Amino acid sequence: MNKKTTLLIAAALIILAVGLAWTVLTIPSEPAEPPEEPRAMEYQSNFLSEEKNGRVIWDLRSESTTVDMATQATVFKNPIAHYYREDGTVLTLTAPDGTYASDTKNVKLFGGVKATVTDGSALTSDALEWVAGEDRLVATGKAVLSRPGIEARGDKIEAQEAFTVFRAEGNAYIKKEN
Repeated sequence: MNKKTTLLIAAALIILAVGLAWTVLTIPSEPAEPPEEPRAMEYQSNFLSEEKNGRVIWDLRSESTTVDMATQATVFKNPIAHYYREDGTVLTLTAPDGTYASDTKNVKLFGGVKATVTDGSALTSDALEWVAGEDRLVATGKAVLSRPGIEARGDKIEAQEAFTVFRAEGNAYIKKEN
């Protein structure tokens, strides 16, 4: 083999090695996964309300509100809710934490709940659920209901019609003042 042939073979091998190296080093990486859509939306100082026939039925304010985009489950921090009754009385509910179910429109409050009515009635408990379709409050855990002339205690108190109709269960105690 002459010198020229050897040089051509060496040049071909170098070109082949460079081409192979370029091919291996420039293989595109796996495409990046698209960014995930947000699973939750968070709002600060949020306000929700519902109206019927031009009248506000209820409103709810919270320090923060988080909504799960997939399930529509809503979580509140420091909620304050008002329920405006047709007779003009207003029920005010406060708690450290709460949830709202968009399918049933039920509100659950927990962490030490206080409910007051403008007529002087009050209800306190560890947790409370407002069952929207039944216009009923269900207080659980050290529940105490007081109205002028009466006090009820129990593990669970269900109340309707601005606390004029109620039922106490579990370690129940009702005291009526004369």
